[in-house]
Amino acid sequence: MTKPQRTVTVLPYQDHWPLAFANEQAALLKVLGSTALALHHIGSTAVPGLAAKPILDLLLEVTDLAALDQQTAALAALGYIAKGENGIAGRRYFYKNSAEHPQQRSHHLHAFVRGAPQIRQHLALRDYLRQHPVAVADYAALKQALAQQFPHDTQRYQAGKDHFIAQLLQQALHTQDPSNGYQTKAAEFRYWREQSSIGVATVLQWAQDLPAGAAVLDLGCGSGLPLGKALSEQGFSLFGIDAAPALAAAYQQHLPQATVACEALEDSDFFQRQFAGVLCVGVLFLLPAATQRQLFAKVAAALAPDGRWLFSAPAQICRWVDVLTGQESVSLGAASYQQLLEHAGLQLQAQYQDEGGNHYFAAQRPKRDET
Repeated sequence: MTKPQRTVTVLPYQDHWPLAFANEQAALLKVLGSTALALHHIGSTAVPGLAAKPILDLLLEVTDLAALDQQTAALAALGYIAKGENGIAGRRYFYKNSAEHPQQRSHHLHAFVRGAPQIRQHLALRDYLRQHPVAVADYAALKQALAQQFPHDTQRYQAGKDHFIAQLLQQALHTQDPSNGYQTKAAEFRYWREQSSIGVATVLQWAQDLPAGAAVLDLGCGSGLPLGKALSEQGFSLFGIDAAPALAAAYQQHLPQATVACEALEDSDFFQRQFAGVLCVGVLFLLPAATQRQLFAKVAAALAPDGRWLFSAPAQICRWVDVLTGQESVSLGAASYQQLLEHAGLQLQAQYQDEGGNHYFAAQRPKRDET
């Protein structure tokens, strides 16, 4: 027997979707009782103005998955079909089909124990889209194009959105926490970083080309150990910026003569001055790709003529999960970084690799900017 095809249908935003969610929410909470802690409207139908498939996505926070498993029959009475984890560890997934079109999905129910990271991710993405109409327009255009390209292939339709959604999610999480998780993990980060000398020799080698006593802007400065301290001991005047309050405070404590600001790099005015050197070690790839690109122009403007910038990032294009924070990191790759430097009016002078295998790019602003 041939499995019926599900059609990919993307509709303009429908004003009745919030009411449909409210009705479904009331029915589910009544059935689930104390097992349910909260039920959220997520996905595209939860974003006013966003084109979407006519499927309600619901995010259920529960006390315990085992308790939810015992209520499978009660959910089935509401039309929900249980699919277990369905490929995501720690989840329970249910779907319901439309009463008018039985072969078409009408509801997706995703359940997690309160505190699961997926809850924060789903809500962050929803809230980011609600606040960024340009992203909504871009996402809607992508979905409509994919629906036309793959009208009967839901898997390829979804795969076509994956990269865009990953970029949006990274931006959303960064907007929620500009420290990219490092404020929460500050103590653990300090424990490991402050007892390591990795990168010190590379940074000091780079600093040999800076004027004696020059001002150095330390982006993502951390606690100041070991890199800030090494530069301070060489007589440089340090200006540190870090989005994690605990790390910015530690930098000021370790280097009391330094000027420190606790703020996101993309929001900073870089102390409204120029610097002979800018250091950006271990932070660029924590930022969303769009924020990384914006940073190049900002750093170029903050460099004095003949000023030098040292930043670290893998030479290859790659994505990985930060082992400390669990958040995604992304490298745009050497070719893209070199292109961004050129567009910002900077020249790539050298590339290094330290004893820990970390890759560095050393760039310079020309003494006379070409006009």
